[in-house]
Amino acid sequence: MEIIINIGKDFSKSPGGRYEKFGSRDSGEEFKENYFIPSMLKILQENQINPNSKSKLIIELDDIFESRAYTPDFLDEAFCVSIKSIINETNFTFNDIKNTLEFKSERFKHRVDKIWKDLNNEFNKPKKVPVLTEEEIIHIQIALGYFASSEQPIVLGFFAGSEIRKKSFEFYKELADKISEFTE
Repeated sequence: MEIIINIGKDFSKSPGGRYEKFGSRDSGEEFKENYFIPSMLKILQENQINPNSKSKLIIELDDIFESRAYTPDFLDEAFCVSIKSIINETNFTFNDIKNTLEFKSERFKHRVDKIWKDLNNEFNKPKKVPVLTEEEIIHIQIALGYFASSEQPIVLGFFAGSEIRKKSFEFYKELADKISEFTE
């Protein structure tokens, strides 16, 4: 199965910006919600049901007005944000999408290259990993109820004096703030 969306013929000869709410007619948001996501989900589900089908979603970019070009905001919302939404709300992966999505364009080849570059950068970037000191690791292990050396469970509240608990609480608060930088 192939689904072909020709943006200039099926959606708009003059695609706008990112959001409808800011007065952008024919926005990336509208394209995302009414065209891209429903079509991509249909293709992904088809490939999931029938793994040999090799169904594709083909996006044709060329048939917009000669005097128009795609704004980066339109492209980001229409494709990058759409794909993030699909990945976050389903069990499909970036590779599932990458294997089913194709862009066709003679006029906007540079935009197609930019879309794929942005998508690959977004979904193939290394995860941020917090670097912890040995002291931080020991505090975390204690908080989890284990000594680093023996891995014997302890109950922190019974064995630690109030000064240690107070110091640990302050330390954990700072540590939580440090770690939260890496989870955003």
